[in-house]
Amino acid sequence: MIVDKTDRTTNIGGDAVQPKLVLHAGPGKTGTSAIQKWLTDSKDLLKNDGYDYPEPSVPGTFSGNASELIQILLAPPDVSDVDMAPELDKILASYRNDLAQSHCSTLILSNELFSSVNRNRLHLLKERIAPLFALDVILVVREPYGWLWSAWGQCVKRLGEADPFIPFLERAVGFYEQAYATVLDIFDPVTLIPYSRDALLFDMAKAMGLDPVLYQTEAASVQTINRSMTADELEILRRINRINGNPSISQRISDYLIEQSPDAVTGMVIDPGAMALIQKCCGPVLTRLRKSIPNLDMPRTGTISDENERPIVIGLDAMEYIATVIQSDDSVRHHLVRLHQMLSSEIPQSNYDDLIPPDFDPVIYLLLNQDVLNAGVDPTEHFISYGKAHGRPYKRPRRAEAPSHLSDNGPDIMPEVTENPPAFGGERVIALPERWNEVMQHFARRRS
Repeated sequence: MIVDKTDRTTNIGGDAVQPKLVLHAGPGKTGTSAIQKWLTDSKDLLKNDGYDYPEPSVPGTFSGNASELIQILLAPPDVSDVDMAPELDKILASYRNDLAQSHCSTLILSNELFSSVNRNRLHLLKERIAPLFALDVILVVREPYGWLWSAWGQCVKRLGEADPFIPFLERAVGFYEQAYATVLDIFDPVTLIPYSRDALLFDMAKAMGLDPVLYQTEAASVQTINRSMTADELEILRRINRINGNPSISQRISDYLIEQSPDAVTGMVIDPGAMALIQKCCGPVLTRLRKSIPNLDMPRTGTISDENERPIVIGLDAMEYIATVIQSDDSVRHHLVRLHQMLSSEIPQSNYDDLIPPDFDPVIYLLLNQDVLNAGVDPTEHFISYGKAHGRPYKRPRRAEAPSHLSDNGPDIMPEVTENPPAFGGERVIALPERWNEVMQHFARRRS
């Protein structure tokens, strides 16, 4: 049975004296960080009301407080149920003992990875919980386009994802059904909460039988936890990932951008092809979810989810930080050194006036054609001898020429610089160095 937003009664069943386990199963990218921070901040108040929310094993990361349990459930596939059951029993028994010592009657576990556990192991978890706790499972439901866009952004930000949204979507679209259908098939009841930045904590408190006013859900909802990247930031990070392939680099850069502009307004680009693919693959589970949340609609085709979106400024100080971080990575440093050497020794472009377009830029050509950079050949000579005949890209089209952030047909570098770019944090426009060699020369001087 699915319990919808208007029905907050909990059918615990079984022995009335059993302690209760509220299991917030995620999934990820549905406000889990905000929920977990709110639960952590409300820990003392919760305990006064008989709820125990054990502190996460790594406080402050808001990654959930059931990491030991998740670690068992996500063990390699060759670990059998027979081997796993005693480990689950041990962890669950420790939860119950700790709950008794806390003099509380309800245990709260929150971890977005529960929705990533496979069907058989979730069923095993349910079986091992039954003798110890009356179980109430909570899922936050987000429409699939926004969920997948946000998941793509998280992978770009944290996991070194370099693909545009559409190729990522083709690989990941099935995870939406797994995140919801599996949990709905295994557990009964399941309380579904619609994803909403403004009402999420209010609904979470109501689902748990708490007073939203007493738990200050309105004030907590205005905080931004683990904000998403803007579309322009994602383009920058994706191209950085493409060059170096080191997730730690994009993590450091994204953390810096978020720290410098924590309230940047984000949005997502809507692509009709993506909409059609999502509808085809997620239709069955959407039908199930809409029985409880009828207004679970995907964004309209051809629009941006937030009409007030403004791109974050990427100023020269941010670019210096980005260049410093990239240059510190051993896997990419030799490429940048080679790039600087090649540009420093190139023949003056005026010698090629009759052979190359007037807007040809050797830096852009190298960044767009990684094989040329890797080969260590002169970019201008390569373009004249091979690139021009083969239609190699050599410049970034202006935004008016690029139909969408989802298009990967255009040259693969960052937006062009404006005249006299503003300081970081000023007017919210794109402001990037037009030629990367200026940045590289700056750091070459600093290193010499």
